[in-house]
Amino acid sequence: MPGRPPKVSDEDILKVFKERDDRVLWTAEVAEELPIRQDSLSTRLNELEEKGLLANKKRHKMAVWWITEKGEKVLAGEIDPEELNE
Repeated sequence: MPGRPPKVSDEDILKVFKERDDRVLWTAEVAEELPIRQDSLSTRLNELEEKGLLANKKRHKMAVWWITEKGEKVLAGEIDPEELNE
């Protein structure tokens, strides 16, 4: 059962990684840039990792995230993000 569409798109999240000077970001740093609660963002970041668009490194309950080459191709329009949902 699909929920309501997210107000923040996958591309919006990926753009944060391209627009910031730091390429590796904490979840809280990404949340600062978007109108989304940090707990909701954590779920979305994990979904983007499952699609191969982000990668992370976790230590205890903290994680840092970075955009993958595949994520950069989505932003560049080389990969249709809808194809990743199939």
